[in-house]
Amino acid sequence: MDEGRRADDATQLRSVVAALEEEIAVADAHPRGARPFARQDYIAKFKGLTEGLVAPAEVDRFLAAVDALISPGATDLGAITVSLPEAKLVQSRRPGLYG
Repeated sequence: MDEGRRADDATQLRSVVAALEEEIAVADAHPRGARPFARQDYIAKFKGLTEGLVAPAEVDRFLAAVDALISPGATDLGAITVSLPEAKLVQSRRPGLYG
């Protein structure tokens, strides 16, 4: 192997090591991340993840239930669930952790 090739390999190796060392400690959207999510970002993400799966009225109900939790004396944690229409539930063909 010639000197030029070894130098190129060493440079590539240093680049890989540097990339591994720069692993981020928290996600960008985390409060201590590079671009922390604001409340509206979380709402938009929730709506995007539930689009086509959960009825819009159910999304609105869930978000209202979350808002209600910040009121004094809020105790209805049971409202913080999302109901999917039966037709959207499918049995996975892949085995899970427990069989």
